[in-house]
Amino acid sequence: MKYRTMRRADWRRAQKRRWIGREITKDGRRGRESVILIEKATAPLIVGAPDGGSICVADDGYVWFQRAFEGEETWLTAAFDDKGTLLQLYFDVTAGNDFSDPEDPGFRDLYLDVILTPGHGIGVLDRDELDEALASGDVTRAQYDRVLRVGEETVAMLREKGAALCRDCERAAKELLDRLNTPVEVVAALLRDGDRFLICQRPAHKARGLLWEFVGGKVEPGETKEAALIRECREELDIGIRVGGVYYEVTHVYPDLTVRLTLFNAELTQGPLRLLEHADAQWITPAEIDRYAFCPADEEILRKLKTQG
Repeated sequence: MKYRTMRRADWRRAQKRRWIGREITKDGRRGRESVILIEKATAPLIVGAPDGGSICVADDGYVWFQRAFEGEETWLTAAFDDKGTLLQLYFDVTAGNDFSDPEDPGFRDLYLDVILTPGHGIGVLDRDELDEALASGDVTRAQYDRVLRVGEETVAMLREKGAALCRDCERAAKELLDRLNTPVEVVAALLRDGDRFLICQRPAHKARGLLWEFVGGKVEPGETKEAALIRECREELDIGIRVGGVYYEVTHVYPDLTVRLTLFNAELTQGPLRLLEHADAQWITPAEIDRYAFCPADEEILRKLKTQG
């Protein structure tokens, strides 16, 4: 049985991609949904439709939306083309969705799949693979019977609620794409001590873990950038600062979000610093920049520091 996760990090067809996810709850069930924006595919993915035709479900600019709930036995993937048109709903029948990593849940595939292709109907795929798995002992008779029941239940659900589910997937995918493409306002401080400046190492458990950056963080609704920077420095390093002018502004697209980073000149007014969030902190000179692995959003800033100080 293959094991797949929501981020599909091993999906080679998506040569270049961006993704974003969020936690969801529905009727007391914990779940997660995400989108993968395929910026560059190695080749189009053509699949069969229930009426015997074929459609392309993955190519440059296509989007895959996924939704799964903890412990349930189906995993939903919805494919959209580069114009946002819904192409297909695809349900993998699973051995129980695994949320041991709530940021990137996964599932063991139990072969049988149920699809809804707008304009082409509802179909069941890979019954032959399920039969072979039973014959080889890869699934037990109890699992086999359960998979068939889940498949039948999914077909019945799609006949009754398929149109509404398509609309719901379209809405949720658009919300996530809007979040992916809307820049998050981030501020940071260029704190100096003579010819040295302060850098901090991100904690291992966060995105871009253990990379180096300038102290700072997101601007909260209703905050000015200056107020946000003062708050972040207090929360992350227990220091007070005086915010000066803007040193540099840059917009950077990460796989999971777009950030608009404003780096301010700043002066330390109260210390010493304490590591309340970061793994480490160092005072370095521009000549030492290449010794450290920085967050990609900082690269333009670092080039300026190397040449201009």
